[in-house]
This record gives sequence, structure tokens and C-alpha cells, in this order.
Amino acid sequence: MKLIYIIIIMLHIFIIIIIVFIIMVLIIFYLMHDTLYIKKICNNLEYFTYGSSKPDNKTVLILGGIHGNEPAGSRAIIKLMNDINTNEISIKNKLILIPYVNYCALQLNVRALSSIGDINRKFPINKDYDDEELHPIIKKILIFIKEADIVIDFHEGWGFYKNNNGSIGSTITPSNTQNSLNYANVLYNSLNNNIIDNNKKFTILVNDTNLINTDKNKYGKSYDIKHTLIYYVNLINKDYLLIETSGQNNVQDIDIRIAQARLIIDNFL
Repeated sequence: MKLIYIIIIMLHIFIIIIIVFIIMVLIIFYLMHDTLYIKKICNNLEYFTYGSSKPDNKTVLILGGIHGNEPAGSRAIIKLMNDINTNEISIKNKLILIPYVNYCALQLNVRALSSIGDINRKFPINKDYDDEELHPIIKKILIFIKEADIVIDFHEGWGFYKNNNGSIGSTITPSNTQNSLNYANVLYNSLNNNIIDNNKKFTILVNDTNLINTDKNKYGKSYDIKHTLIYYVNLINKDYLLIETSGQNNVQDIDIRIAQARLIIDNFL
């Protein structure tokens, strides 16, 4: 009887171990599947195109939300898409719109996800790069950059540049092309005409010291940071504008920032 009793107990223990093992396998499978699914979503790049490519048209690439705690550009792009879809405005040039470069980070309102890293520190620093080494999002953006005549890249600083606090909020940084500088000058006037507070007015950041010395109120020194998008477009001599509104931590109302981003977009329509 004792032997039978021991066998029954051992059998029960064995069954419990099997059940626990199955549960653990299911939990691991679920976590792996969930992680892979999230990774797939976060590495996806949703884009929208409007207008057509013709000899007399420009192709404009507009990016928003490379950093997840900088939403104004994304919302301005979505508003533009709604206006196009409802025929509020008509499009002459071809537009490639990417409202959510860093979709998951935007949903969490964080600059970057630890699993992905800072998207704007992953661009190539050489013209000849290994495509296989690029992050999936970067790889797709570079394809659109090749097609575009001008790239507009929306970001948001945590302060106002003119307050000399180290922030580059409320600045326009053109790439090192004459067209980009010309565009920046037009936008500088359009934006600042609607801003009363001088400390909140926009500044154009450039590499040209002579230009800065000519008008220090209008121009400031740009920042060359490797692996950023502006560093890459300067390598390939592409027309580009880095727009930094002032908005992180809501230092300025979101509606103001969206309106500023939309004013910039409308100048290209």
C-alpha cells in the first residue's frame, strides 16, 4: 500500500510539473510573439503621397515625429492630409508625407524607445553606406530623400533659442545649399510677422560666419551632429530645412506650434 501511495504522489507531482512547464512555454511564446509584434509595429514607416511628379513640379518630403515627445509636426501633417482629403486645399507639387516617423515613441510621449534608440542618430555619415547596416526606418526614409527635391523635417526644442538657454527651439536650419537658405529666409519673415515677443521669434542657424556677423539677430551658428538627418543631407547636397518649434514639456501651446508648422507647409503648397 505504501508503494502505491508513493507512486500516486509521484504521479501527481509529475503531472503538476508538466502543467507548470506547459504554462511557462505558453507564457514565453506569448511574450516572444508580443515583443516581435510590437517591434514590427515600431519599425514600420507609414507614408502618404499626394499630387503627381511632373517636369515642372517639385517633390516635397515632409517628416514629423522623429522624436516622440515632439508631436506638433505630426499633427500639422495630419491636419494637412485632412484638408487635402476633404478638398479644402489643392495640391500642385508632389507631396510625400510621413507624419509618424517614430510611431511608438509618439504614442508614449517619449523622445525615443530604448529598444530602437534615437532615430535621428542613425543616419549614414558617408555617401557610400552599407544598406544592410541601416535601421529599417532609416532605410525607407533614404529612399524618399533620393526622390525628393526638398525635405522638411519638423522637430521641437525645449526652450527658445533667443533666450540663450542652450535650446534650439524656434529655429530654422537650412542645409548648405543656396535654395535651402532662400527658403529659410522666406519662412523667417512669414513666421516672425506673427510673433510679438522678440524672445520667441525664429532664428536661422547657418555655418556661414560672415552671414552671422552681418545680422546676429537673424542668424546663429548651426550644430553639426554626426548621424543626424541634416548631417546626411549636407553630404549629398540636398535641399533641406530643419524646423525646430518650441514645444517640449508644453513650453508653448500646442495649437501655436501646429499653426507655425502648418504655415511653413503652406508656403510650399
